[in-house]
Amino acid sequence: MEKKSNAFDRAMMISQKAAEIGFDFPDYHGPVAKIREELLELIDVIENEPGDELRKIDEFGDVLFSVLNLARKIGVDPEEALNQTNKKFQSRFSYVEEKVKSHDAVELAQMEVWWTEAKKKERE
Repeated sequence: MEKKSNAFDRAMMISQKAAEIGFDFPDYHGPVAKIREELLELIDVIENEPGDELRKIDEFGDVLFSVLNLARKIGVDPEEALNQTNKKFQSRFSYVEEKVKSHDAVELAQMEVWWTEAKKKERE
């Protein structure tokens, strides 16, 4: 049975097809600049049109597409990268979560300290 393509796969395919006919940035700097541009547009919508859900979805999609285009440009499998980050986040979060359980009330600043500790432990 043929595997159905997810949105990441489809975006990568569209981006690759565009690149094949020369509609592409010459290097990774272009996609990075595009990500910045799209992120600023998303922030503008969030801050100035917070009730416009369709615009938020549209602009967020533009950010994601731009990030995926960067992944293609630098040769990174975005699904693999996200899976790796999910595992890393879960490991660090588990450390913070265990620390939180042993305290009555915890400020975000303290959780950030524990997060940093978890990152250091990963590197050991």
